[in-house]
Amino acid sequence: SLECASNQRASIQWGHNDKNVGYTRIALVSLWQEQTPWLFIEPMMKSLFITLLSISLVGCFYSSEQKAKEACEKWRMKRAEVTITSFRDEQPAQPVDRAKELELALSAIDKEDLSSYRDAEKFRAETRAFQIDFFAALVEEDQKGLEMIDHQVTARWCRTDSAISQILGYENKKVITSVWQNKQGANGKGEVVKRYLY
Repeated sequence: SLECASNQRASIQWGHNDKNVGYTRIALVSLWQEQTPWLFIEPMMKSLFITLLSISLVGCFYSSEQKAKEACEKWRMKRAEVTITSFRDEQPAQPVDRAKELELALSAIDKEDLSSYRDAEKFRAETRAFQIDFFAALVEEDQKGLEMIDHQVTARWCRTDSAISQILGYENKKVITSVWQNKQGANGKGEVVKRYLY
């Protein structure tokens, strides 16, 4: 990547413009195999080597944890947040049927045994009235929640993984591409796209 270019120039100068660079690399790898055959004997060692090599290819190396954090922060700030217009409140994955919910609630009240109450029917009527008012307020709040407003949505962030000495750069693709919505199942999730090793 461009961020690693300066680090790579310091250690990889040979043959980058040579048309025979592929042959040069093959020769060097063959020589290295002859000098270090133990790496190619044990499958587990080979697997470990490939894993470490893969990490080095996708990440940048820094002299300290602080330097790695600063590099990740610089990358994060290029697209820290994205302004997206969406629902005011997070919407459920499936529409809520408040009328059906109220119907079920009132049915339960009507079936409840209140024989032990002195004023059972009065209590039942008051409970029904409370539920009706409660659901009316829910419907009103649901309507307000559908209002479309601008959200400042986090697109990138950094986290420290001290166990393997690296700073991880996360990115939410749905935010980056502005398809994020304030709705369950449409929020996207963070994926590791940058590794800053130290």
